[in-house]
Amino acid sequence: MIFFIRIILVVIPLLLGLFFSKINKSLFWFLLIVIIISSLYSAFEEYKLKKENIKIKNEADAMAEYICQALQRQELVSIGLTIPYIDELGKNPKVRYHSSIGETYKEKFEYEKAVDEFRKCFEVPISEESKISINVNIAECYFNLFKMDESENYLQKALEINKEIKDKNKKLRSEAMIIGNFGIVHHMLGQYDEALVEIKEAINFYRNIEDKKSIALLLNNIGLIHLDICNYDEALKNLKNSLEVSREINYLQGIADSLRNIGSVYNVLGRYDETLDVYKESLEISDKIGDIGGKANSLGNIGNVYGSLGNYDKALVNLEESLRISERTKDNESIADTLNSLGIIYFKLGNYDKSLSHCQESLKVSRDIRYLQGIADSLRSIGSVYNVLGRYDEALDVYKESLEISDKIGQISKKANSFYSIGLVYEKMKKYNEALKYLKKSLGIFKSIGLKKEEELVLKKISKIEINLDKKE
Repeated sequence: MIFFIRIILVVIPLLLGLFFSKINKSLFWFLLIVIIISSLYSAFEEYKLKKENIKIKNEADAMAEYICQALQRQELVSIGLTIPYIDELGKNPKVRYHSSIGETYKEKFEYEKAVDEFRKCFEVPISEESKISINVNIAECYFNLFKMDESENYLQKALEINKEIKDKNKKLRSEAMIIGNFGIVHHMLGQYDEALVEIKEAINFYRNIEDKKSIALLLNNIGLIHLDICNYDEALKNLKNSLEVSREINYLQGIADSLRNIGSVYNVLGRYDETLDVYKESLEISDKIGDIGGKANSLGNIGNVYGSLGNYDKALVNLEESLRISERTKDNESIADTLNSLGIIYFKLGNYDKSLSHCQESLKVSRDIRYLQGIADSLRSIGSVYNVLGRYDEALDVYKESLEISDKIGQISKKANSFYSIGLVYEKMKKYNEALKYLKKSLGIFKSIGLKKEEELVLKKISKIEINLDKKE
């Protein structure tokens, strides 16, 4: 269409000129041929550019779907950092007062204020058991603030104090609880081998005393560790075991948490119908027991699945409702994840301005709370937008920063994702050897963790670049 418009706009003045004898016939025909050839070439170049942009969009969409899978909210269950079997906190009125206020702040996600209140409990003489309880509560607050060094520090203090406890059974139970929580912290730090050893040690103790609730919680965490290292069979086995134990004792919170995490595994494996089933069951339970955070997580997960299925209207409805709940409860981690998920949906809809705006807002929230996983995810999403817009240098910067963080926290599949995305950018820059280097790193990881769909995607891209290189030679 553009081609014909150009011809008409230029040829009509020439015909008028010819009619009024302002140019001769030979010159007219020469100019007409030049104009037609020039317009044909211009139209062909525009067609090529449009086709290339569609191809970039399709490749970015394919990886956006993978990112969407990776963004499924996981419920990292802390194993009752409050200590129900130690009742010492209630004996001293001042301690009881400040610990109660601290618990209230924790429920409101105001963890720094909670820490201030818990620390005031140390201002009066208290028992060793109370010191353990307070230190573990402070450790939980720092865990939720993503200050893992501080969390470890207070858990270590609790462990040292526990050595002074005289009651053997109480001492063993406290030790199991503290070691299990060390495992959860080390999981968040990407120290997976250490985390598995600690959590399994805690589980063995709880099995001896038949504490099924603690067993369910810890099996859930083992499942999450295997999910993070892409050992999906082991992840499903442990999460289903956790679910079975929770159902056996009618522990509804545990059932909802395990279902959400099972859904995360199904989603990565592309088993979307099963994913939706368990997420919806989890949502129903969270709603029933008044677990507002769990409800927000389930809604966000359901939205991400609809995004993977291409049902963007349903995706947006669920994600926006999840965001409203998270903003109301001030759950910043959930806010960051949901904003990024919304950015990915807008990206897939081709609304790049809105996508970039949401992803940058997500990045800001994640940086404010030092949420490393959220920072890495947002940076990857921002890189995808930059890549499609042709802002290649900026895309490389954010992708490489994301890669560095994923490597630091041990997220194997997301490292592969970043390698792949960097390879795509170098291909667009026609730096084919650099592109191949990163794509092959991505391929190696996808092969090792058994993600066939992603492996095929990378193989096709490598093959195409190698053909182009052969042609150049």
